[in-house]
Amino acid sequence: MKETKLSGNEIDGKRLQMDSFFSFVIMAAGVYVLYAALNLKRQRVLNKSVLRSPGLGTDPKDLDGFIAYMYPRCLALGIITIVMGGWNLLSAYIQVLSNPTVYMICELGSGILFFAYLIYYMRCVKIAEHRFY
Repeated sequence: MKETKLSGNEIDGKRLQMDSFFSFVIMAAGVYVLYAALNLKRQRVLNKSVLRSPGLGTDPKDLDGFIAYMYPRCLALGIITIVMGGWNLLSAYIQVLSNPTVYMICELGSGILFFAYLIYYMRCVKIAEHRFY
């Protein structure tokens, strides 16, 4: 059996395709979270996968307070996630043009900020559950 080796350009092209695919998945997740936030505010419908912990079956006792507390945080998570996906998509295409050190610092910094906000958001969900349920 003959082993096929990929050239450097083919490997870079495949990596770029995977980066682009995951960037679109991240952006789609951001759109979903944004949809959940807008649905919460406009139609007063709680999305169970974004706004509550699994297994919590009841609606909040103070729905207005829950909406006032969670809407801006959920909206911010959606926007940050879309921006993060867009940044990943953009940086995959301009990586060659920029300084590698600056690129690595920006990638690491944006990832840390994203995950820091995600942890903050999950903490806010728990606080909201204790406060409004």
